[in-house]
Amino acid sequence: MSNDVAPRQYEVSGHEEKSASLTHVSDPETAAAQLWTWTAPFSRMTFSEDNVLEVGFSPGTTLTVATFMHMQEQYFSRTSELDAHLIIDISGLDGVAVGVAEYFSKVVSKNRVAILGSGPADRVLARFFIRKLLRDHSCAYFERFSAAREHVLTHA
Repeated sequence: MSNDVAPRQYEVSGHEEKSASLTHVSDPETAAAQLWTWTAPFSRMTFSEDNVLEVGFSPGTTLTVATFMHMQEQYFSRTSELDAHLIIDISGLDGVAVGVAEYFSKVVSKNRVAILGSGPADRVLARFFIRKLLRDHSCAYFERFSAAREHVLTHA
């Protein structure tokens, strides 16, 4: 069920519309060119020339290990290794299943990760997720896309 398609729009729990490609940059002139976008009914990924992988989820999604593994398979079918920095928009998530954080942590242990949310519920979900990651992992929560992007591009 995967295809490379143009970004679609969806509404997140009464918040403003967000683009499926996560193009929330304040200055379009400084935005990196998108190399590819993959969408599915439950999620989407966009990879940019500045080595940033933006991940988002459709409203009401529960992230399972199977979903994570499917997304990982799609990523590796387009890019040979996971050295990208990640911005993960969790605004659409209703939950994260047991085992996802631990598996995620092992797969991306050397990558910088920014978790992007939009309010108190997302902060709580991100806190639980981050606490399950390996201790040497560089991961932080943000509510502004520009701050998340700065984190993954400038912090080693």
